[in-house]
Amino acid sequence: MPAFIRHGDPVAGVIDILTNQTPELAPYSIDNISGDLTGWDKTKTWIQVSREGGLRVWPKISKPRIDIDVYAPTSNECADIMDIVEASIFRAQYQYRGWGIRLHRVIEEVGPVEAYDKHEESPRYFCSLRLTTTPDFESMP
Repeated sequence: MPAFIRHGDPVAGVIDILTNQTPELAPYSIDNISGDLTGWDKTKTWIQVSREGGLRVWPKISKPRIDIDVYAPTSNECADIMDIVEASIFRAQYQYRGWGIRLHRVIEEVGPVEAYDKHEESPRYFCSLRLTTTPDFESMP
């Protein structure tokens, strides 16, 4: 039986790509790119990245589903930011190494979809991407 192989953090990897490898977001004054909405209100521009399941091809390949929600003051701004976010993550495939993952492939499963937040009545776009990653032991936190 193969030994346990620790997989990295794909949410932290996507946040790293958007924070450090996406200069196209600079003009949008993003208030936060994070894994939660702590501190968010409808006046802020925010990108939330979360893992919503996935599968593993034991022992080395992980295929996490990553959901991305973009909140912004206007629907047009949401749409523009979402286009940049998706393009940046697709651009990072085959190249990104960090947070214990190597990003091999990105497939769009859903989106981008416009969906207003029912509680705050704020514009929101979301998409779901399926990543294919393998462990990168050298970049493991």
